[in-house]
Amino acid sequence: MMQWTHDAVGGVLVLLLGAGLITVGVLWKGRAVRPFAASRARSVAQREYARDLLRAADHVIALARRSAGEGEPAIVTVEAVVRTTQERYGYTGV
Repeated sequence: MMQWTHDAVGGVLVLLLGAGLITVGVLWKGRAVRPFAASRARSVAQREYARDLLRAADHVIALARRSAGEGEPAIVTVEAVVRTTQERYGYTGV
């Protein structure tokens, strides 16, 4: 007759818990990441666009400051910010 030891019971419990977590992950497939409503998805996309545009502008400003000589103004153009936004973040229309 086989007796269950504490180690065997613990191992089976860990195995069942892991299998349960894997099953839950396969069934839900990242639903927590995807928004449920289209309006929520649009608002998230608008916030990401604004954040990416601001980051591109900051990047261009930093590059202009580094390339400007001592006492020279840092010149930043809208075209440079648009180009950086398109290249770094993949937006087609900015």
